[in-house]
Amino acid sequence: MLARASAERTAKRVEAAMAVDQARMEAARISMSRIIGNVKNEEIEVQQAVAELQKAQSELNNDPLMKLFNMKQGGVVKQGAFVGAMLFGFRSAIETVAMLGLDGESHSTAALIQGALALSCALYFFVF
Repeated sequence: MLARASAERTAKRVEAAMAVDQARMEAARISMSRIIGNVKNEEIEVQQAVAELQKAQSELNNDPLMKLFNMKQGGVVKQGAFVGAMLFGFRSAIETVAMLGLDGESHSTAALIQGALALSCALYFFVF
């Protein structure tokens, strides 16, 4: 009888300990599922933020002023087109002013050709 009572007390203690362990396991499972849900939500937010950043970077790269400031990335041809546009534009402006002076007709063809070259260089620089 004494052994039986001792066995019953031990069984009750083991059952109580198992119930406590089961409650802990259930709380841990709930906590883990909540953490996994939070991680999934954060992952979605990060993916959206990355997509927004890529869109903003694409828009920024297509901006004509950024093309002007990023001439190193454009390569030698882009740099040459920019320099050509500036030089031919400046020369065309000088030839146009020279048309106002004596023998102005001789400067008109040069002004027209250099202006067309400046325009084509600028078009290449900003479009391609």
